[in-house]
Amino acid sequence: MLLCYEATYLDDALGYTDPERLKLMGAVLAVAARECQIVIFTCVPEKYAFIGEAVVVPLKRSVVSQKYIKA
Repeated sequence: MLLCYEATYLDDALGYTDPERLKLMGAVLAVAARECQIVIFTCVPEKYAFIGEAVVVPLKRSVVSQKYIKA
């Protein structure tokens, strides 16, 4: 049993992980997500497909961020 008091945030933590480890981490995260809220920020959501059921919230680029990217 996991005790979670806050959400866990991952910012593309598995960016350079090989496919086999991604499968294993997906299983670990799926088990943890039964008890804890896990928020993952990524540009490549397909890497986390092994987690199973998840709510995916695509974020759109804001006007402010686009301004800085063009500069």
